[in-house]
Amino acid sequence: MTLAATARANLRSAARALGIHVQRVRSSDDARSLTNRLIALTKPTTVIDVGANVGQFASGVLADVNGMRVISFEPEERAQAEALRRSRRYPNWIVGGRVAVAAEEGRLTLHVAGNSQSSSLLEMAELHEIAAPESKYLAVESVRCRTLDSLLAGEADRGYRYYLKIDTQGYEMNVLRGAQRTLERVVAIQSEVSFDELYVGQPLAAEVVDFVTARGFSVFAYANGLRDPRDQRLLQADIYFVRTRDE
Repeated sequence: MTLAATARANLRSAARALGIHVQRVRSSDDARSLTNRLIALTKPTTVIDVGANVGQFASGVLADVNGMRVISFEPEERAQAEALRRSRRYPNWIVGGRVAVAAEEGRLTLHVAGNSQSSSLLEMAELHEIAAPESKYLAVESVRCRTLDSLLAGEADRGYRYYLKIDTQGYEMNVLRGAQRTLERVVAIQSEVSFDELYVGQPLAAEVVDFVTARGFSVFAYANGLRDPRDQRLLQADIYFVRTRDE
């Protein structure tokens, strides 16, 4: 068996342990296509974009889904400013103030990565620098932290159905823990997860899957992400969840 085949077999075994069925990714199973498919299936009224960076995800949703409402949150100063600039072209795209979505209120240090998208509230692990050397940290910023429940408190009585996207570089569980009330109105979740430690102390995919599925969601699909350049094993991916029952 080749090294690549061995890596694929190991991935399938690990996925089965998480209750995930792994199959070959078709062109229609790239991240953007899966997002559009899940939005079409669950019919949310609002997409919550946590970890917006410069607005790449939100821009894609607004281009693909007519009339969708998007609320984005991004803590990194330059990225948030760029997302805000881009949002001015879309009347239904709201970019919140510069804030990190977390499990509780306060302030934390954001480590700013060379490629911006890899910026995190967690220290970067050695494996991440090996897999993506361009992501090495270059600076730090002090950022305000708020829970998603507090950020969306003003929408509580408006009947919105949420599609929740989380891209927070190892901080996914903290976002989810601060979104207990919000999750009651979420119909689908798209979250980046890691299968090996890319940020020091981060929860891995199994913990995220357990937390989300215990709250009435089932795994819908996954999209390929970051791979280890040495053996091509999958280190990071987006997992998609759909609500199948109430808690």
